[in-house]
Amino acid sequence: MNRIERSLESIRKPRVLVVLALLLALTVPDGAAQTSGIASKVTKAKRADETGATETEGTEDEVFKTPELSQTTIEGVAPENVPLYRRYPPDRVVVGEVGNEILTRAELDRLALSKALMVSGRLWVAGEDEEVAKRQEENRLLQAEQEVLYEWASVKCLAHLARQKGVRVSEEEVDEKIALVEAEGKAKLGSENLEKTRSALGIASDELRRDMREALLIDKFVLQDIEKTFTDQGLKAMYDATPARYATPKRYHVLRILKKTSPTMSRDERRDVRKDLYKICKKLEDGDAEAFKEVARKETQDERTRESGGDMGWLDASSVGERATIETMLALELGRVSDIVETPGGFLVLMVTEIEEATGQTFDAAARKRVIDALVFEYRRELGPLVMRDPSLGLKVRLNSSGLRVLDEAIPGRTAATLPTRSAGR
Repeated sequence: MNRIERSLESIRKPRVLVVLALLLALTVPDGAAQTSGIASKVTKAKRADETGATETEGTEDEVFKTPELSQTTIEGVAPENVPLYRRYPPDRVVVGEVGNEILTRAELDRLALSKALMVSGRLWVAGEDEEVAKRQEENRLLQAEQEVLYEWASVKCLAHLARQKGVRVSEEEVDEKIALVEAEGKAKLGSENLEKTRSALGIASDELRRDMREALLIDKFVLQDIEKTFTDQGLKAMYDATPARYATPKRYHVLRILKKTSPTMSRDERRDVRKDLYKICKKLEDGDAEAFKEVARKETQDERTRESGGDMGWLDASSVGERATIETMLALELGRVSDIVETPGGFLVLMVTEIEEATGQTFDAAARKRVIDALVFEYRRELGPLVMRDPSLGLKVRLNSSGLRVLDEAIPGRTAATLPTRSAGR
């Protein structure tokens, strides 16, 4: 029994249900890819206890290789301190290799930016300091780079394993998956922001189809094992262990117009800002979301939502933001324009255009699906690192975000993302 089979066997064992429930409680809702150090230690101990296996073979150093650099210098910096992607065009620098497939630094930048944007696709504090926001975005980008590089390799290996096991995906299934992802993206970012993001990231349709096909291959492979292993009674036991994890809160689709203020403004200056917004409110009518968006495009001072007509996406009671904004949203009737709300960052008005009621408060169909989704995510996280290091798969894996080697020329069609300015220290 190889390591992949041992891992699946340990996950399948009924007495591991409680451990899995604990692990799932440590993971991010909705299957966000975030590795927990605690979960890693627990699962390693679990595998060693139940299978007698150890985690000594296949160390980090075998996967994360350090590239050899030439003896040239850049602005007096020693060669060993100069990453390849700073010396060559990023679309020629290879940072990941899995079998015959490669990932370039340009593609890594795009994937990292995509993940960072998804993480930050939430309610921002009105009038927040732009420099602070930029530093936060840069920190998210740095963290995302390492995460997505590892995730990319894991996905490639798992998709290869699924194909070996005979799993197949039709073009119709890929079409359905793309439509679902599009709908989720529009719900989170808004239609116009989604198009803007796709354009900035340079996502080609063939790349999207490839990525969706691989995701479906992995999900199908994992689901086959879950369906054989977990009964409804077992799924309900997982739900009962952490019911809050599988419930979705009541959500509100919110539009906003913001007029900023600053701490240095006098009382009269703040009063003038409020008067300006009051005049704008006269152009708004209850129930007319399109008119609200049109006014927002011209009048709002929220740079993040101006182009989308003040569309903040879907929010709930736990969304990050000023409490006055959240409390106004929760009290607002569908389609109504709110009164002017004063916050530390400025004055604003809101409109709620859609409301989705909470689901999964009991073990209903929605909760059952979320339990299965969480299991799929946990299986993928368990298997990914093992598959990457399993010699029986026949794939060589090398990863280094600074660069492994340089291509003679860029690969056509692999475009780079429009990235935010990097700090001098990177």
